[in-house]
Amino acid sequence: MPFFVLFVAASLTLRLLEQRGLIKTTRLDDMVAQAPIDFLTPSVLPAGPAWRVHADNMADQVFLREKPPGTFRFFVTGESFIQGFPYNTLEHTLGYGDITTWLQADLSCQLPSRRFEGVNFGAGCQNSFGIRGIVETIVRLHPDLLIVAVGNNEGFVPAKFSEIAHRFILYRALKKVLLREPALDERRYFAPQDPDNQKIENNYENNIRRMIAAARKEHVRVALATMPINVRYPFRPEFQDSHGVSPRLPADDRFIEQGKKLMAEQRWEEALQALAGSPNQAFSTYYMARCLEALNRWEEARDLYFLYVQLNPLNRTRPSRNVFIRDLAARENLPLIDFEKALENASPHGIPDERYFVDFHHMNWQGYELLAREAARVLLETGVIVPGPGEPSPLPAAPAMIERFHWEKLLSTDDPGVAGHPPGAVE
Repeated sequence: MPFFVLFVAASLTLRLLEQRGLIKTTRLDDMVAQAPIDFLTPSVLPAGPAWRVHADNMADQVFLREKPPGTFRFFVTGESFIQGFPYNTLEHTLGYGDITTWLQADLSCQLPSRRFEGVNFGAGCQNSFGIRGIVETIVRLHPDLLIVAVGNNEGFVPAKFSEIAHRFILYRALKKVLLREPALDERRYFAPQDPDNQKIENNYENNIRRMIAAARKEHVRVALATMPINVRYPFRPEFQDSHGVSPRLPADDRFIEQGKKLMAEQRWEEALQALAGSPNQAFSTYYMARCLEALNRWEEARDLYFLYVQLNPLNRTRPSRNVFIRDLAARENLPLIDFEKALENASPHGIPDERYFVDFHHMNWQGYELLAREAARVLLETGVIVPGPGEPSPLPAAPAMIERFHWEKLLSTDDPGVAGHPPGAVE
């Protein structure tokens, strides 16, 4: 009994100190392994009691507990793609530039008779396990709509004991004190990738279904979204599987080595033939797609790029997951926001344009703005949001939106988009 009393007293004291911002019991590395803990804390706004979204890997926001009359409140959740990296990061929350704020702005401009409030519940370093935990919490707040966009970072299955123990603040505090924080060059901010592909896909599909079930239990409407895929992004050593192994090029693959040499000489047909002999398709398909692009064989290039990502996702979603989301939305009669298709439609030859991305799956503001417009279109066309008389109004171009909402920092900072890879630039 004395131990139990001491445990409860210590836990309550630590929780109070953490809520007041005096201590932090979560280690940075816990973001990869565990869902955010206590990411909703009580707060106050001039209009009344509020909730604050506050966690290391979530955008800092405050919103009223009671939805203002006449307001359409929507939540958007997913991994760091929805969090809005690089505009909302571990170091700062810009507060705009992400899909949620673009969508709120789009709807406000198109439907001036209505008031819209979007809350960004994206969480960096998470996969569908962590997002499922977030969904099971936020549906109890009863938004008018929950948009779920999940698919990156799949592959890590949290240990059940660790998941349960992590919920206790005393355990987190002791862990932080006793365990050494890794040095910067030792730290990973990617969910590890597991080689058991079928188990990964089963877990992902089960988590999505459980998110839908949790929302329906609280009578919250759900819209599902596919994920855009940066298919041209090559493999990098920072990506590791669940055993800490990086997906490096096979050192003894003479077909890939010969193919890369021929590509550097722009001998595309010969390179294609050499690469076709490689037994390591998870790597050779990327280079073959590059060759096909150089030969203007766009449809074949697109197919091979998507095969490359299916075989070697590197923390991106697999194309098959987007197929699952489309099928599930149709079966469950849920609105589908097809981010993947919207990006393909906006890209030359239907190959996702990497100029909308800043890295393997995060986008610049132009990319997020493009997808938010697609979300607004779907919500209006499916009747999720009903326009008033004379609405919807024409949506202004992005520069006018930036000026209207005073988002000039998006233009004053260096564009984080990456330059395209010319076909001859072999990596």
